Amino acid sequence: MTEFRNMSVTKFLLLLFGVFFSYILLVVIVGESGAPQNLIYILQILFYVVLFFAFFNRGLTSQEQKKVLTSDKKTFSLPLMMAPFFIGSLVSVLYGLVIQFLFPSLFESYLGASESIELMIEQAGYLQIGMIFLAIVVLAPIVEEILFRGILFNLIAKRKSTLFAMITSSLIFGFLHAETMVPTAVIGFVLCFIYHKTGNLYLAMGAHAFNNFIAFVMPLLLAQTSETSALVSVLGVLLLLANGIITILFARYLIKNWDSIRERTPFFRLSHNQEGDIGQRDKEAEKEIIDITKHISHGMEVYPGDPEVVVEEKNSISQDGFSLRKLSLSTHSGTHMDFPSHFIENGKTADDFELERFFGETAVVSSFQDPIPYGVKNILSKEGYLTEDRARMFLKNGVQLIGTVHESIEQDYPYPLHKLLLESDIIILENLELSHVEPGIYRLAVLPLKIEGAEASPCRAVLFR
Repeated sequence: MTEFRNMSVTKFLLLLFGVFFSYILLVVIVGESGAPQNLIYILQILFYVVLFFAFFNRGLTSQEQKKVLTSDKKTFSLPLMMAPFFIGSLVSVLYGLVIQFLFPSLFESYLGASESIELMIEQAGYLQIGMIFLAIVVLAPIVEEILFRGILFNLIAKRKSTLFAMITSSLIFGFLHAETMVPTAVIGFVLCFIYHKTGNLYLAMGAHAFNNFIAFVMPLLLAQTSETSALVSVLGVLLLLANGIITILFARYLIKNWDSIRERTPFFRLSHNQEGDIGQRDKEAEKEIIDITKHISHGMEVYPGDPEVVVEEKNSISQDGFSLRKLSLSTHSGTHMDFPSHFIENGKTADDFELERFFGETAVVSSFQDPIPYGVKNILSKEGYLTEDRARMFLKNGVQLIGTVHESIEQDYPYPLHKLLLESDIIILENLELSHVEPGIYRLAVLPLKIEGAEASPCRAVLFR
């Protein structure tokens, strides 16, 4: 993969924390020096400007910038745009109750952080309110969504699963918000799922802006109203009720669309779609076919106990006017695939599988222990044997074909992993030649010989780049 060629997760985090702590240091220095409050607001605006130029303008190529901002699905949803605020509000209340009971000192810090922001907004003049609005409601949603969802989420998903990328990017997003890290991390996860499901970063920006706008406006409105008034009490109850209803509805939406977690993230979905739009002539020019089949040769190494491979010349051009060889081998000789009937009584044979099962997106990994992107159904390992834990994980994630360079995917008799996989109709591809193949995502084409009732078959396997 050549995406994010100038950016890595490590570089992202080092740059992010470097800019963030530099900003905090400047704010402390300015605050201690007695400089005008406006200077702190200007620093906040500059903080987001610096983040934008450091990560988006300088950290991404022009092509990567387009992919981050381009929607792969034309989707707009007002309920989704409002969901993060209501869910975050409910989590904030619940989180406050929990830490008030378990960690009173943390609760005081949490409450103090919220009150200091509200007090800052309440006491600000018109110019200051304008600068706070620009930073919190305009710049923060745009820049933070580009950084945490557009770049970091996709960047982590380049090597890890989509769910892992969602959780990790959301935790980092929450961590940078200090005392409110838990509610903010939850909001980050909701925003991430919305972006991933819809493929629309602008929708996530809108949802983020809506959340920040309400958080910005509420202190201004409450400043005009007594905290003990009946109106405030009624609004509080209605808001809590709305929080619960919206959270339940989003939970249903999340469960209904959970399978989308197996999809590639929007950046890589868009990359795949754009590749599909390339003209046929350009595609043919760029296509690379990699043979991953071992040669069949006389006396080649076979699995202990299997019949030897015999390639014998029966006729020659010099003596008979034509050349002909006799071939003797088992269905497990050379590069071959195992079908369920190899170990399962009355299991499926090669005849029972549609040809479509022998083609598809495939992940080539260094070993079976490497992270496997969700949604990839075929896994080929360059070294090592399969373990039971990984085999069960592959089953859970819907893997349909597993391949190895060894003559068997396992070393243990009586072959429990063969039975485990074949019982679920997972095809096993063995004795591959992958020494010349770099780990990555490919297209696999592998066809068995058309042997009637075959429990296994030699095959020719190739990868397309």
